[in-house]
Amino acid sequence: MKKSLSEVYDKGFGKYGPAKGLPEFRTKIAEFVNKNFDAKTDLENVMITPGARFGVFLAISTLLDPSDEIIVIEPAWPAYRQCAINSGIKVRSIKTTLENKWEPDIEEISSCINENTKMIVLNYPNNPTGKILPKTLQDHIVEIAKKNDLYILSDEIYSNYSNKEWNSILSYDYEKTIVTQSFSKSHSMTGYRIGYLVSSKDIIEKLTKLQALCLTNVSEPIQYAAMKSLNDDVSANVEIMNTRLKKLEEICKKMELDFVRPDGAMYIFARTKSPINTSELSGELLDHGVAIAPGIGFGDYNEFFRISACLEIKTLIEGMDILKTRL
Repeated sequence: MKKSLSEVYDKGFGKYGPAKGLPEFRTKIAEFVNKNFDAKTDLENVMITPGARFGVFLAISTLLDPSDEIIVIEPAWPAYRQCAINSGIKVRSIKTTLENKWEPDIEEISSCINENTKMIVLNYPNNPTGKILPKTLQDHIVEIAKKNDLYILSDEIYSNYSNKEWNSILSYDYEKTIVTQSFSKSHSMTGYRIGYLVSSKDIIEKLTKLQALCLTNVSEPIQYAAMKSLNDDVSANVEIMNTRLKKLEEICKKMELDFVRPDGAMYIFARTKSPINTSELSGELLDHGVAIAPGIGFGDYNEFFRISACLEIKTLIEGMDILKTRL
């Protein structure tokens, strides 16, 4: 990243650019996606976005109308619900449980579909649980979406951290799929705000119109730096995160917290043995310099809280020691 950013001005990457993103970058992403996600894409199936969050916003805001409904499988990253509400779209929640290993019920998904249902959101590996769906279950969900002509918005930004079999929704070759990816997690580039969408050419064209209206184009210097780092070996980063997660699991087990071992991502979504309001707990912990995410932010899970393994092990241990004193 440092080397690429130092080259930006000499290379001439500092101008207005195409709303979809630099053609060279989009071509390289298409090649990367075809190689790593079992997909069949070219640059016309790719657009660059300022982070995956804006990709989620574009898909929901552009493809759905205020009378439509969207299915969100919870616990879920809050942005899906927030973007839908912002556009006047009704959210139908499918609640999963720790006892069922965070796996949604197929019958429940089918039963909540009506003539207004237009999209289902998938996020695997999941934030906050780290869950990856068994392939057969994912196959069933995709079949339901196809049968009911639903868009599938698949947020796959944690795929790089998968520690069991994971299959991109792109591998199903379903034309109403929209996949969001990001350099924030795979390359630890959170502050650079750089991500991308992969979908059909027609969907990309629709989404591009709103992106052009909102921000003209994603910063060319950042696109160039991300393009140069696309094929970097990030396995060391993944190994660091897995080591931290293992340590966090060890501590959580000693604290007798209830959780399912994450299949990917960088979080543990835990519950105490005794009932506790984690919104109040998170407020108390902030006063002691510790941040956790209360479960209420991910759905009806106020007895749960999300712990992130993004910090060094020494700091993780210090934070968990403080958490012990509040439980």
